[in-house]
Amino acid sequence: MKLIKDKILIRISSELRESIYSKEILDSKGNKVKLFKNVKEDDYLDERASFLNVQTGIVEEVSDSTCNAKKGDIALINYDICNSPQRFYKADGDDNIYFLEANTTYHETDNIAYRTQRSKRDEIVWSAGDIDELSGLLGVISENKLMANPPFVFLKHQSNIQTMISPSGMMYDESKKIIEREVLAISEESSLKYGIKVGDIVTIDDYDLFSVRLDDQTAIDCINDQDILCV
Repeated sequence: MKLIKDKILIRISSELRESIYSKEILDSKGNKVKLFKNVKEDDYLDERASFLNVQTGIVEEVSDSTCNAKKGDIALINYDICNSPQRFYKADGDDNIYFLEANTTYHETDNIAYRTQRSKRDEIVWSAGDIDELSGLLGVISENKLMANPPFVFLKHQSNIQTMISPSGMMYDESKKIIEREVLAISEESSLKYGIKVGDIVTIDDYDLFSVRLDDQTAIDCINDQDILCV
């Protein structure tokens, strides 16, 4: 099989899907016990609840025109991929395989909605350079190296909760809106575009940030390069 255009296949194992909702531990006698995680029901699941979805998979196949991903790499994917029926390719045993666009595409020309009887002025629908279709592939881990897929940038995962002390001496927790993070991985394209490199400390709005869970103990933060405020 050879993929055409700008496609990539991602394998998501049954163990990976089940690990979102349960975890096996050993009891005092050495027997395996499955614990089920408490998941809050929510009809409006968004990026803030991304930890409740599979966020990693294995690169199964890539087309010739894709990014640096190759077969066998660990793929870091957007939280909604495994819940997208339109991206489902096939089942392989208990595993599921999904296809997605490997690279983000951009509009090449302006699109203007000219004034009509209902609209009294011209309106820009999109401008050249605006994102057309955002890839669901955030990046890959290849040979133990973290690589970002443009326009995504990986940042060190930290809590934005800061303990404060009031004038009266009371301690309280406060969520910081404007935060600083260390860059862990950035594509060459984004680095050249914004002058940002690995190790830089960038300032961002917490609203634009989302987290990617690698396993139960490890997570990294991710942001679109154009949402970085300053470096």
